This record gives sequence, structure tokens and C-alpha cells, in this order.
Amino acid sequence: MMRRRTMAFLGVAAAAALAAVVWLAQAAPAATAAPAVKAAPPATPATAADAVPVFGNAFDEATARQKLAQLEKIKDLLLANSNKKPDDLQGLRKWDFTDSKGKTRQAKVFVPKAYDPANARQKFPLVIVVNSWDFRVFFMPEFQEIFPCFGVMVESLSHNWVKTPWDKGNVDFQQEPTWEMQHFLDLFDYTLKEYPGIDRQRIYATGNSRDAFFCWDLAARRPDQIAAIAPLSGGGDPRLADRYIDKGIWAFIGTQDNVVPNKGSRDMIVAIKAAAKAAGKDQAYIDRMFRLSEFDAGHDVWNSVYSRPDVYLWLFSHRLEAKGQAQTPPAPKAAPSQGGGKT
Repeated sequence: MMRRRTMAFLGVAAAAALAAVVWLAQAAPAATAAPAVKAAPPATPATAADAVPVFGNAFDEATARQKLAQLEKIKDLLLANSNKKPDDLQGLRKWDFTDSKGKTRQAKVFVPKAYDPANARQKFPLVIVVNSWDFRVFFMPEFQEIFPCFGVMVESLSHNWVKTPWDKGNVDFQQEPTWEMQHFLDLFDYTLKEYPGIDRQRIYATGNSRDAFFCWDLAARRPDQIAAIAPLSGGGDPRLADRYIDKGIWAFIGTQDNVVPNKGSRDMIVAIKAAAKAAGKDQAYIDRMFRLSEFDAGHDVWNSVYSRPDVYLWLFSHRLEAKGQAQTPPAPKAAPSQGGGKT
């Protein structure tokens, strides 16, 4: 039975990929449904239009077609490694990091193989992944050949990213971050300083469930630093919608989620689109930048999301337009040197 499901998924995936490539060649959207994969039972997308990748401004259509074709070749790896830890991968550096409040936790930063500290013109995107066992795929050699990138991996001990019950759906933004969010912000600032090869206009974040709250909260606190987020099964604060209108947002929910109300994600996308329209953004921009995909599934949709090549292509296609330097909190104390990491 599982073999038949797997073969069925691969057949649907191939069809979706072909539809996406045809659309790129013709510069017109298609309506082929993208596959959704889940162990048991399989999740299927509730909306058909999501099969077509919508690109940002980081590269042109020809490059996008090439990247999508490369991702399709490793789609089996995407599915098999979407929920495995990256701890054995070469390039992962780990050390005990002490933040500005004196709290110490293990830090994990992935450095791409092609990175040369002596090359000041060399730039790579940065991917922020929360609870890193779900995101090994970003740092596998096969993926790095397509999208070489840095990574900051964050693990929450208490899932205390925001001061809101996680079963509420939406978040009441607090001006003062929680201690776990502050710890990450200190690590984030240290990483940007330590690795000048990070492209400051191509920083992305993704997370599932409570970690989706992290993505929304981070993008609201650092609107001039985050280019795109892909939150799964978790919402933000709609009152802050104007802080998101210059970045790509692709939210994912399960229509049968009984853990985190999916209304939170829906409310966010509706509010952001309204804020973008009020700010003078045209409809083409709004459709390209802000998306919501619904799966016929419960709370756990990560396999359905992270097995899709178009998700990665969409994420890496976004570039934040420079608007001046964002304010950052004070530098963390006892910052470790690069030599303290593990390669």
C-alpha cells in the first residue's frame, strides 16, 4: 500500500513540475494541483492554483526554470530528509553561545562549502530554521549545489517564542521579546557580524506550529532584515500587517487542524493584503508576494510542504529591497570565535 502511495505521489509530482515549467516558458499561470505527501494518510492540497511557483525578484525566469529542474531531480531527497536532523553534515558549526542576558545555549550555524572569507564580493543567502531536526534538507550537499546558503538552526526548549497561548491561532505582539526570542536575536546579530558573506537582502525563515509563531514574530521585529518567511500552522498579529508588506509570505495550514486554529494564518494573509493595497501595491504584486496554501490535513503538514520543489524555489527567489540599516539590539557578550565551532 505505501509503495503504491509513493508511486502515485511521484507521478503527480512529475505532472505538477511539468506544468510549472510550461508556465514559466509561456509566462502565464497554470492550474495544476501540486502534490502533498504525508505518511498516513496522504495530505492533498485543497487549492489547485498553488501548483504554479510565484517568483520574487532574486533571479530571472531562465534561472528559475533551471533551479526548478534541478530541484525536481532531488525531490526524493526532499521527501526523505524533510524531518531529519542535520547534525552529521559537514559545514555545521556548534558551540555554546552566551547572549546579552547571560544565558548560554548551544548554537548551530551552517557554513556553505563555497564560502571564502577572503572574498568580500561573495554573498550567500541565510536560512533560519527553527527546531532544526525538521530541516536537514537545506544543508544537504545535493541541495547546496542548487542553493548554497548559510543556516542558523534554532531549537526552543520551552517553545516560548511568544507570550501567547499557542492554541489561540493569532498572537498579541509584545514589545519586549521573550527570553528565547532575545537569545535568538543576539545569535542572529552575531552571525551576521561573524560572516560578512551573508547576503543581507536574502534572509529567510521557516518553522512549523509554535515555530511558525517565531517566523511571524521575527519578521515583525526585523522587518528590514527578513526577505521572506514560510510559516506552517501558526499565525501572527494582524495589527502589524504593515510590517510584512515588503517581504514574501507563504503560509501553510491544514483545513482539519485541531491544535492551532488555522484562522490565525488566514487572518494574517487577509490583513497583509489589505495593508499592501492601502500602501499602493498593485494586485500583481500582492498576488506574487502573499500566499496561503491549505491542505486537506490536520496540524502536521510539513511533509506536504517540504517535499514540494516549488516551495524552495519560491523562498530563495525573494530579495529584500534595501531601505537603510535596521536597528539591532546590543552586541551579545562572550561571543564565541569561529574557531570554537565544530566543522
